[in-house]
Amino acid sequence: MTDINEADQGAVLIGIGGCGRGMVQSWLPRLPEGVRCMAMERDKREFVTSKLFEHRIILTGVKSKSSTVEYAESVQKELKASLQAHLPELDQQLAGSAPVILVAGLGGVIGTWGSQLLCNHLIAREKQVVTVLVMPFGFERERVKVAEAALPGFDGAAHRVLCFNDYLIKHTPDGTSMQDAFEIMNTKAFDLMSFP
Repeated sequence: MTDINEADQGAVLIGIGGCGRGMVQSWLPRLPEGVRCMAMERDKREFVTSKLFEHRIILTGVKSKSSTVEYAESVQKELKASLQAHLPELDQQLAGSAPVILVAGLGGVIGTWGSQLLCNHLIAREKQVVTVLVMPFGFERERVKVAEAALPGFDGAAHRVLCFNDYLIKHTPDGTSMQDAFEIMNTKAFDLMSFP
């Protein structure tokens, strides 16, 4: 696995969608110097007050609000068209040999299909890609179907780390708030990205 604390000082982290952006944001205080952070989201309001990310990709052309397996193809087309305008600038930002670490929650629109499209784009440009993907809770049945349908699309990534929301709930102490539980998962996911 890529060790972002030692070998890859120039690594680029891209938080995709709300979950991915939130995870990367929680990692910021622990990142070594030289790691760059980017974010990709559909809602410009999420970025207006945030100066935490060096580069922001705003997919304003994406109108689909919910993701289902039946509409996956049309959602992907919509995302691809919106992302296309950002690719020249993104390729320039990611020039060089540093690995790219994509962080996203699966089951929704931007995190699921945006991360998959970006992953495939970067792999086609011979970038080393690591994906950190969060699976939805089991009770989110439709989101789980979408996530499971999307997973094979990440097979080309150099490394894939899967985090499970259900595991998170089962292994946190009783009385832990949801916010604290997600912080625990974010910390554990971060720890998977580096070795002592």
